Amino acid sequence: MKVLVKCAIVVKILLMLAFLSFSEPILAVSALGNLSNGLFFEARLDADQHTHIHLTELEKNWLKRFNKEIKLAPDPYFPPYEFFDSEGEYCGIGADYMKLLQKKTGLRIRIVRYKSWAEIIGAAKNKEVDIIALAASTAQRSEYLNFTQSHFSIRAVLITRSNVTSKLSLDDLKGMRVSVAKDYVWYDLLSSKYPDILIDTVPDALTGLRKVSFGLSDAVLASTAVSSYYMKQEGISNLKVAGETNFLVPLSIGVRRDWPELVSILNKGIALITEAEKEEILNKWIFHIERPFYQTGKFWNLVLLTFLVMTLLIAIILFINYRLKGMVRSKTLALREEQNHLTNTNQKLQRALIKAAESDRLTKAFLANISHEIRTPMNSIMGFSQIIEMGDLSAVDRSYYAGQVVRSGQQLVEIINSIVDISKVDAEFIKPHLENVPIHSMIEDVVDLYQQRAEQKGLKIMIHLPNVSVFDVIETDVVMLKQILNNLMSNALKYTLSGKISIGCQWTGGMIEFFVADTGIGIPQEYIDSIFEPFVQVEDNGRLQAGGTGLGLTLAKRLVQALGGEIRVDSSLHQGSTFYFTLSLENGKNRSAI
Repeated sequence: MKVLVKCAIVVKILLMLAFLSFSEPILAVSALGNLSNGLFFEARLDADQHTHIHLTELEKNWLKRFNKEIKLAPDPYFPPYEFFDSEGEYCGIGADYMKLLQKKTGLRIRIVRYKSWAEIIGAAKNKEVDIIALAASTAQRSEYLNFTQSHFSIRAVLITRSNVTSKLSLDDLKGMRVSVAKDYVWYDLLSSKYPDILIDTVPDALTGLRKVSFGLSDAVLASTAVSSYYMKQEGISNLKVAGETNFLVPLSIGVRRDWPELVSILNKGIALITEAEKEEILNKWIFHIERPFYQTGKFWNLVLLTFLVMTLLIAIILFINYRLKGMVRSKTLALREEQNHLTNTNQKLQRALIKAAESDRLTKAFLANISHEIRTPMNSIMGFSQIIEMGDLSAVDRSYYAGQVVRSGQQLVEIINSIVDISKVDAEFIKPHLENVPIHSMIEDVVDLYQQRAEQKGLKIMIHLPNVSVFDVIETDVVMLKQILNNLMSNALKYTLSGKISIGCQWTGGMIEFFVADTGIGIPQEYIDSIFEPFVQVEDNGRLQAGGTGLGLTLAKRLVQALGGEIRVDSSLHQGSTFYFTLSLENGKNRSAI
């Protein structure tokens, strides 16, 4: 029956276009464009023959007055409940329910498309939208919408990253960041019942899933079907359902508040939907029981569209070909000019985007470096200052600790200046400042910064230096060299729980090689190379973990390269690590002890 109705519409259209083509070909083209917006949706205009409901006189009068273009606004990001497919067709559970209701009630509905659910809610408040196919009844929405009886209910679940091993509930997320789609019913429920949860509003569920996947949010609150659909569609493989909630929400049709007659008509239509029809819809979208393609509306729409297009092309070519040539030439020139303009604009935008991204990257790297590198001298200043403040010190001890505070403060100033210089080194704006550096005293200065922390952890720091008769002074950048050793010592203290830490240097084939060794947790062999990558750290179990600052070894590698050397690491899991780096003396010199 559907096919016969559509064929009758096609014949009717062809006759109309043939008439228009004889009288005015341009009108025929215009009519074709208008039909392309909703040809196959108009088949339901003959819905009176499918009407099975009994209407009151008040309802019939309402239909005569308003049943022309009832505007329906689907949520574009709510699959599989409702969405627009790649061809712009309204699909999903809501779409199938509305098609059934049109057949059973004779209502004539036009689809209007908005970019987001928030825009739809705003339009409903302003009566720019007449009905919403799937909406939960809330106190706020009841101020501008009436609601029909419920189609079905959906439950919200918590989606987290796959590394969350325990089962979660909303009570477990106090103080954590949970993403929720803006203006969804989940937001109202979560904000009213769980005020201790940090709510992160997002435009849609897909954005929330992406934020959780990238670690920008702890969890997302959404329905199981929506989450499963997007995770499969977008290929998001590091998320899972961590727990269900007690949010079970019935979905109804929301109708503008000044149309109570439409609510009554829709309720009568909903009552006529059989359990078999409901099951067919759910099987199609939730349980993925698909029909053969030739039994779908898309197939017959494609057949009819192909037939219509071919017939219209023949008619149009015969009657208006000579007029179209001039129009095509004019439009082609206009399109070329517009394309050139868009190309130039796009190129400018791309250049601006690249420049902005580079600026953002440099800013973030700079701030991260400051956070990581000033911590050690600041801790030293605070530690020695607290010892002095405690009192009961001899004049010699007080003088010694005060000297340590001064030296740490001086080093802090040097480090801050060094961070700026290192950023410039990355950009190849500056070169190392060479000066004579006494090896023995320089290493002792580095060890003094970490001696107290090592003793608190029960660790020994050992210094290994070659015979001073070989060399005692080298020419290099002392700030960069100390920064490298500080980063390696800080790492060794962080990951060593017992044993010792060794620091020293040796002469190797025209190069000086420094080393820092520890008896810490070690690094798995497969992660040796990546340990120097930005934002990478090692946990107690030996696994690589992205997080925290994670720039110490990266910064050390950059400084070694800037000084013309190379850095490497030898490590055994649960036995310890030894970091070696060499300095090139080709541009400087070493001076033997006299």
